[in-house]
Amino acid sequence: MQSKTSFFNGAVFRKRLTRFWPLWLGYAFVLFLTTPAAVLNRLSIALYHEAGTPVQDLLLGQTTGLLPLLSCIFGLLLAAATFDFLFTARGTGLMASLPVRREGAFLSCYAAGVVMLLSSDVLIALITLIVEAANGAVHLPSLLMWLAVLSMEGLLFYSIAVFCAMLTGHILVLPCLYLLF
Repeated sequence: MQSKTSFFNGAVFRKRLTRFWPLWLGYAFVLFLTTPAAVLNRLSIALYHEAGTPVQDLLLGQTTGLLPLLSCIFGLLLAAATFDFLFTARGTGLMASLPVRREGAFLSCYAAGVVMLLSSDVLIALITLIVEAANGAVHLPSLLMWLAVLSMEGLLFYSIAVFCAMLTGHILVLPCLYLLF
């Protein structure tokens, strides 16, 4: 006998993606400015260096400085956006009135945030690879390590922010508790 219980709702998932596309685009734009544009700048300045050295140093240097900060900020913003219905009584009532189980609503909203984070990371990694290939300085191990670190940090910070949002259900307490974690 097949189970009719669904732990995912496509309508809620699509609504979260279409409603918060500016935040998604903003995250991708900030990543674009910090990685492919910086790689292109580094390659144009350091033409006399060995092929992979300037790019490798830049990408691996970002994993300890800039990327954790970006992941922390955008993880909080995405969690606050995708779970915005928790912060008002009206939004909570409207979400509860949908014919969607609580598990389905949670997993659909969570999956929308994960898709926004990871798709931006992969897109920027592909653009960076194209920039490196156009300049003849492809260093795939450092780019893959950059992508893995960025994806894991984004997923970690987003998950912590979602936990705080579900725990508090208050827009002002969420950042305070998130910063404590």
